[in-house]
Amino acid sequence: METTFSKENLVSRNPQILFSVIDNEVVLMDIESDRYVQLDSIASDIWITLSEEMTFGDLCTELLSKYDVNEETCHQNLSEFLKELGAAGYITQK
Repeated sequence: METTFSKENLVSRNPQILFSVIDNEVVLMDIESDRYVQLDSIASDIWITLSEEMTFGDLCTELLSKYDVNEETCHQNLSEFLKELGAAGYITQK
């Protein structure tokens, strides 16, 4: 996965990753590697928002409308989080 994101990059969930919402938080389940990851509330919101493929810019705009954060911080934190998800194989980027 690329190490930087532009507003035009398409981001989507890996359809092979199962997930469940438990007490308003998402638990990701990678059956092939037997890995389970519990996401905090903001990360869970990001995962739910990615129900369909969307651009990085649209995802950031969506988060800016929900959270009290400036655009630069949102872009940086979202980019770092998506890099982690991509490295684990939970999302794809085009």
